[in-house]
Amino acid sequence: MFSILADFDLLFQKQARLGNHRMFITHSTIPFLILVIFSILLGNLLIFACSLSYLSHIFIDTIDWGTNLLYTPKKLVGLKILIPKNENDEFSKILKNYNNPYSFFNFRYYKSKTILSLELFVFVLMIISIIYLALEFIYFITFYILAIFFHVFFHSRLKKLESH
Repeated sequence: MFSILADFDLLFQKQARLGNHRMFITHSTIPFLILVIFSILLGNLLIFACSLSYLSHIFIDTIDWGTNLLYTPKKLVGLKILIPKNENDEFSKILKNYNNPYSFFNFRYYKSKTILSLELFVFVLMIISIIYLALEFIYFITFYILAIFFHVFFHSRLKKLESH
């Protein structure tokens, strides 16, 4: 559940370089390294586990659109399977076709069977991990379900906005 913290930077997306929240330091490996240092200094395995959870979010983000893995200027790293190389050059033109530029990202994400399969896999892995490693935290699933409802609600609002 700690991995979701990386996406709180969505609240400041308009201030992000290129309007992309993945350009913030929160989508780099730097917060992970800070957490690892704290876990070592404090001798706390829970903080270390949280750092791994955070890192998993960052690496998963490299698959779809890429992320600013090393916090380098204007450089997204990753497979970026949702944006073919031929679209990189015309990206600003593509975004102008939408009332809200975020609609492009959202629609492309939810139309990808690969991404949705990965989401399902991660969800199942989370459930299995909680059941076998920490059943007392089974209520964390509630937060995940709330996050899914938020995404579906936001997706439906974007669809309505783009249909007009």
